[in-house]
Amino acid sequence: NQDLADRYDIKNVKVISADRAAAEKALKAGAPVMADLEGGWHWVLVRQSPRGVLWASDPLFSGSIRQIKWGELGTRFEIIVDSGTGAPITTLNSGQFQR
Repeated sequence: NQDLADRYDIKNVKVISADRAAAEKALKAGAPVMADLEGGWHWVLVRQSPRGVLWASDPLFSGSIRQIKWGELGTRFEIIVDSGTGAPITTLNSGQFQR
């Protein structure tokens, strides 16, 4: 959770493991998902725009936000949820999680 705060300025959240179907459902609902795009435990934050475009944010590399395709999501996922309620965070309730 400290990495989420340091890298993405997100607070009061935790991550829960998810399968691909749950991760895709969360993305389509507007929730951010951590995905291991490259394999080897290098996780990046993925969001879906209102127009359905997937964006991956990786602050460890320059040019850190890039558009990706659904096929690039990889096989391991974690959904970012409210640490108190366990509900996925979305654009509608994101203000309370911003640092």
